[in-house]
Amino acid sequence: KSRKNPLPEFFRDTIAMCPELAERLAGAELRRVALMQGRDTVLAQLPHGEGPGHRWGRALGREHLDTLLADAAEAAGATRLQPWSLQRIEGSAGAFRLQLREVGSDRDAELQAGLVIAAHGSWEPLPSERGERRDTRAPSDLFAFKANFSGTSIAPDLLPVLSFAGGYGGMVSLALGLAIGLVGMDSI
Repeated sequence: KSRKNPLPEFFRDTIAMCPELAERLAGAELRRVALMQGRDTVLAQLPHGEGPGHRWGRALGREHLDTLLADAAEAAGATRLQPWSLQRIEGSAGAFRLQLREVGSDRDAELQAGLVIAAHGSWEPLPSERGERRDTRAPSDLFAFKANFSGTSIAPDLLPVLSFAGGYGGMVSLALGLAIGLVGMDSI
C-alpha cells in the first residue's frame, strides 16, 4: 500500500484507525520537558500541534505501536506473514527479492516486491548483514539500554532528559502505570 501524505500524517491517521486502543495504550499528554545536567535543571513547555485531535505528543510503547501499525497495514490490504523472519533483501527498486525463514523451522521462502520498507530497526540488522555490521563499529556507537518501571513518581506530563559526560538518559510515563527509561553511553 502506498501513502500519499507526509509520514507524520500517515502515522497519525494510522493510529487514529483504532482510537479506543490507542487511547488506552498511550501515556498522558507530554506538555513539559526537563533538561537536566549535574545539579541544573531547565524546565520548558513543549509546543502543541495545530491540527484536530491530539494536540500533544504521547508516549506509546514500541510493542503497542508495532502491533497498531501492522494491524492497520493488514486492514489496508497488506499480507502479514507470521511467524516468518526476513533474512535478506536483494535487488533494487521495482525488483526486490526477499529471503524469508519461518521462525522455529528450517523452512525458507522467497518473495518478489517492487517496494520494501525496512522497518526491522536500526539496531537489529538482518541476519545477512550481521557479520558486516559487527566489523564496522565506530567510536560514535553508543551502548544503550531500555527498561520498564512501575510505581514511579514521574509527573505524567513531563519528559525528563538527563545529560551526562559520555551519554544521555530519559524517562517517560506510559499507560497502565508504567514508565520507560532509556540510557545511552559511549563507554561502560
